[in-house]
Amino acid sequence: MVAQEGLPITKTLDWIDLSFEPQIDVPADAWADWDAVNQVPITVGEKYPEGATAKVKTTVCYPADLFDKVKWHDGSPLTLADFVFQWIVTIDPGKEDSPNYDAAVAETVSAFLAHFKGFKISSTDPLCIENYDDLYQLDAENNINDLTSWWPEQFTYGTGAWHSVGLGLQADADGKLAFSADKADAKGVEWMSMIAGPSLEILKGYLDTATAENYIPYAPTMGQYVTADEAAARYANLATWYTERNHFWIGTGPFYLYRVFPVEQTVTLQRNPDFPDMANKWATYGEPKIPVAEVDGPGQIAAGEEATFDVFVTFKEQPYPAAEIAKVSYLVFDANGALVTQGDATLVTDGQYQVVLPADVTGTMASGSYKMEVSAVSSLVSLPGFASFEFIVP
Repeated sequence: MVAQEGLPITKTLDWIDLSFEPQIDVPADAWADWDAVNQVPITVGEKYPEGATAKVKTTVCYPADLFDKVKWHDGSPLTLADFVFQWIVTIDPGKEDSPNYDAAVAETVSAFLAHFKGFKISSTDPLCIENYDDLYQLDAENNINDLTSWWPEQFTYGTGAWHSVGLGLQADADGKLAFSADKADAKGVEWMSMIAGPSLEILKGYLDTATAENYIPYAPTMGQYVTADEAAARYANLATWYTERNHFWIGTGPFYLYRVFPVEQTVTLQRNPDFPDMANKWATYGEPKIPVAEVDGPGQIAAGEEATFDVFVTFKEQPYPAAEIAKVSYLVFDANGALVTQGDATLVTDGQYQVVLPADVTGTMASGSYKMEVSAVSSLVSLPGFASFEFIVP
């Protein structure tokens, strides 16, 4: 992530790189808007002839084997076309000239375009997508989402492939079904369902037509990313899926929709054997990684002499990685509860820190008892670990 200098954006985790520049220029060939009549993108150079700048630029690079490993539930491979389709359908329904115009989403699209500055595929192997925007979050990590990575997340319901959602686009454009409840009510048609009800027979009819015609939605643009053979293969996969499952809902996740029981209002999910991630990939988030702190050191120190204390930070009795610790701080109080000194501990190795009270600090300590309070703050969880240690100055 690159941000304009002066913006109060910070990062916590190592999976994102954050830097700052005086000015972020948006490339003239980036896509800034959508021409719903001609079904082609409007470039930055066309929309902003004098050039455009953005407050933030995010570049998301996917794994090199993304298109080899990730498949839709019907067996169709994920391709670049799904990402391009996602960008188009984010904007197109909000355009009055679109056959799929929906007044219910027009305001949302208008608000989005007010801060969105551009989208560019900077690499296809691996897939890298640049996004330019004037809207930003204070935490750098929160700026990476579906509208900056352009992962094919359709209509907030989950991932959606161009060949399945494309059937819905045809039905919506022809006034047979509607994507939103508001449009369905306004048009007096069925609110589209990919899994049950009268929608299924309507969508099946469009699948038959799409198969016969090798239909490609938004063909002037999508046709550059989908061949006729690829379209035919996808529709064949979807037809087999519908025959076996009797619904059109496909995604890429670890489970797929196996059976739908509309009357009972239940569904059955089954494990997706083609899902590429191991089951324990996110196991680290199954339990909050709250640090456990412990302090060790001399029970008695001499005034005017340096004193060293060890702080141990663990989780499940294992050293807490230093890369996941934001800071380890200490406070020293006298017997009356008055603050004597404070500071940050020094890292020794993973799970071990040192607090050194220099001679000029201990020299100010009168005889009596003292308490050291230590806090270990993790970058992963909001709850710190606390420990205390008491010592005396004779």
